Amino acid sequence: MSDELTPSNKTNTPETSADVSQDPATLQKLHQGFCLGNVIVEPDSGVIIRDGARYHLAPKAMEILLFLSSQQCQVVSREDILNFGWGEGGTTSTNVTHVISEIRHALGDHKECPTFIQTIPRRGYRMMLPAEDKPLTSLFNLTEDNEPAARKRKWSLTFSILKSSRLFKASVAYVIFSWVMLQVLSIVLPIFHAPQWALKLSTLLLIICFPVLISFHWFKELRKRRRSVAEQQRRTRFFYQQLAVDSLFVAIVLVVIYFLSTYLIAYIDLEQENESKKLAETIISKPLTNNAIAVMTFRMPPTVNREHDYLVNQIQDEMINIIANKPEFKVASLRATMGIKTNASINDIKDTLGVRYIVEGRAQIIKQQIVVEAQLIDTVSGFQVWGAKIEAQVDQGLDLYQKLSRKVINALHLLLPSHYEPSQSTNIPTKNFEAFDAYLQGKDKLSTSKSIATLVEAIAFLKQAVNADPNFIEASASLCQAYMEAYLLSSEISHYQNGVQVCEMTANVERTSVNSHWSLGKLYLTDGRLMQAKQELRKALSINPESAPVLITLAGVLEQQKHFTQAEVVYQQALALEPTFWKNYYDYGRFLYNHGKYQQAIEQFKKSVLLKDDVAIVQNALGGTYYLLMDWENASVSWSKAMAIEPTGMLYSNLATSLFFNKQFDDAAELYQQSLKLSPEDDLMWANLGDAYKYSPTQHNRAKPSFEKALSLAKKQEIINPKDLSLQSQIGRYHSELGDCQAANSYRVNILEATVSDPYIYYYLALLSLNCRDIILAEQYLIKSIELGYPKPLILADPQFIAYKEQLSEVFN
Repeated sequence: MSDELTPSNKTNTPETSADVSQDPATLQKLHQGFCLGNVIVEPDSGVIIRDGARYHLAPKAMEILLFLSSQQCQVVSREDILNFGWGEGGTTSTNVTHVISEIRHALGDHKECPTFIQTIPRRGYRMMLPAEDKPLTSLFNLTEDNEPAARKRKWSLTFSILKSSRLFKASVAYVIFSWVMLQVLSIVLPIFHAPQWALKLSTLLLIICFPVLISFHWFKELRKRRRSVAEQQRRTRFFYQQLAVDSLFVAIVLVVIYFLSTYLIAYIDLEQENESKKLAETIISKPLTNNAIAVMTFRMPPTVNREHDYLVNQIQDEMINIIANKPEFKVASLRATMGIKTNASINDIKDTLGVRYIVEGRAQIIKQQIVVEAQLIDTVSGFQVWGAKIEAQVDQGLDLYQKLSRKVINALHLLLPSHYEPSQSTNIPTKNFEAFDAYLQGKDKLSTSKSIATLVEAIAFLKQAVNADPNFIEASASLCQAYMEAYLLSSEISHYQNGVQVCEMTANVERTSVNSHWSLGKLYLTDGRLMQAKQELRKALSINPESAPVLITLAGVLEQQKHFTQAEVVYQQALALEPTFWKNYYDYGRFLYNHGKYQQAIEQFKKSVLLKDDVAIVQNALGGTYYLLMDWENASVSWSKAMAIEPTGMLYSNLATSLFFNKQFDDAAELYQQSLKLSPEDDLMWANLGDAYKYSPTQHNRAKPSFEKALSLAKKQEIINPKDLSLQSQIGRYHSELGDCQAANSYRVNILEATVSDPYIYYYLALLSLNCRDIILAEQYLIKSIELGYPKPLILADPQFIAYKEQLSEVFN
């Protein structure tokens, strides 16, 4: 750095070297002590007091400091300094350099950026601060003689100590930083549609970080001062003065932080609670129906041997099925009752489900005996109006279910008189104990977990039940459902083929069930036979017009048929029938998401979370929607919650995509590999991995095998549903990534012959066109994708379009 005088170092004093004066009176006065800025110089003691610490200065160095200070900020040449300090010819200029360096060290000065002594190249040195009288009372010489004066200046001294404290300076700097950050956040947060409490939460975080900062600085300051005290005992008094001031300052800060934090936490909790209440108010409640019943979960104490727990676990489901077969009663679905929180009151259940009576109870297995205690509660009065105790051996589960269902139905007939005569028939679906026992075990596996291993176990039990009683329709319907869920989870074609065979056979039986037609309808929806799917779902609704699961599936069919308005109406009908089941809001949110209505989708996902906050797919979907809106903070929070609940392939894929957009391609590839460990048959995840490899500077040669794997998996799905336009757009894109533009364009042309309303299909067509060097077409498809709801900023941030960002920005504007 140049030694020339910078503007910041200029003063009003002249820079020219004047005649050097050696006024004895001035030197004598300076010998009594003086100040250079906030530094006190005690020449007779050979001490410089700086930042509360003493620094000793050699006599010769102190003499030169006195000489420079006496010149009133004028330039003093090296020769003048030599003559003053050593006499003519007394020494060399090297000694001057050494002494100046020693003085600077004591003053805490720096040659490159001086505060006290400035080097004037080829001319000499200049004091930048004038010598001033020191305070009347020295900071370190408070003796008995000047005690009154010390008391008079007590508060002035305390403030000076506080002002010189590094702790105080760090605190002031942090307060200024926090204020600036809050100003920025107050502008930025509304742009990203952050909730109202987000700014308060940010303030709380800044406040919480404050004591961490001051504790760190205080600890450093204490260590430094202890070392200083150990070196010089004379500074002990000042050390304890500084410690007292700092301690008082920290105590005041902590008290303020405590009250501010308590207020903010309470206010944030209140705002979140109010937000949840407002959201809960939008969830539809059902009016009270006198003949409506809800069967709640039968409680069971924890046991060491859980071998026969399935006998108790399925009581609720089977009781609902049995009561549902009685036309004189209306029964809340299993999904609706599962949406009720465990701590819900009787009034909550009545208001939410609209039921007059609740069937609940407890059961336990003692040795080889099942003991069930059931009761009926009137939700209007809150009284128990019926109760019974049923016992049976574990190998007599069929008999237990018959007794329990008969007693419950007879009690309901007494409470709800109707033109239907009480009957001894309980509609138990089979009289074969082996078939019924295997059926219960299969249903238990089907309801407890959705892993492929558990579904395979469920299939084995249900096949055993059907083999034991081929006329057991409920077992066949459950087997159909298990095959369908196994196919959707694993994409194994064998599960699909077996499911179609079982579902079609079950649906054609004269005495069939809602589940049979529903499951077959879902399979037809999966393979693109939309008319057949609608027919089966209509049949299911003819048996039970208020089946919300069937309505949700029907809405999906209508969506595929491009009847979007009708689909939305049906979704809302399902929500009205089952307002407490989380998945209804999730499915409706996915519908809105698919059509670019992201804010509305977020509202539905939030309702789903409000009803059940431990479902990973909902948190993942919420995070993905926030991400599309470029709300990174909320996306990160939702994905973190999803990861804490259950890591899934889709979750890892979403996290990897966020890294991909940040151009961290190798890290993204690693997370995509994690996602494929959980979902190895997902073609989209293989394609995403290929994208990460494609843009990685070190792994681009691994992209082609990934796209080839994605193409082979997608081709398998095409066999089942060749009419899926989204799948066709992905296959066309995979061909383009592999350089087969003829096949890619063939798929593109086929897709455009249909009516396309999915923004993601146009997104894939844009990628296809770019890979095949047709930029004009790519622009057209991206514009169409944006018109249908795909976020424009996300396209401009997409690394796959980064080479055309400037061109696309002009087109979009």
